[in-house]
Amino acid sequence: MKAPFFKVGVAALVTICAGLGTLVARDSATPFTPKPGTALRKEICDVMRHHVRSTTGVPASRQFLFMVESMKVSGSHCGFQGFPVNTDSSHAEDLPDLVFVTFLKRTSRGWEVIADLTRTDVPGGVELARIQRTFPAEIPDAIIPDYWRRILGR
Repeated sequence: MKAPFFKVGVAALVTICAGLGTLVARDSATPFTPKPGTALRKEICDVMRHHVRSTTGVPASRQFLFMVESMKVSGSHCGFQGFPVNTDSSHAEDLPDLVFVTFLKRTSRGWEVIADLTRTDVPGGVELARIQRTFPAEIPDAIIPDYWRRILGR
């Protein structure tokens, strides 16, 4: 009689430990910043260029770079903070004057923006409550900028 209980108990313990190991690994992964010129940094910036174009109406033909303030990769997640800069001074008015604060996840299809905290002002009470409610829990705290980590209560 004791053997089946022991087997179930060990199986449950292994399952719990595996789950805790996943949480610890997510939170303890040391974030790093991809160096300029690397394939990883280019992939992330390319996705961000597409995101900027799709959310602001910048034409697909418009070329620009990013002034990256912060780019932290931890596992399959990336925190990005930066703003678009012109490669052609004759089109200076074409780009939004915004610092983009986004979070990306690497999926089987490549990098995808999963959360965007870009805004022109500090969020008010209703908007802040929505952000806190909908911000993906899977995003590692270590890649969230300090300001947003405090606001999100993480």
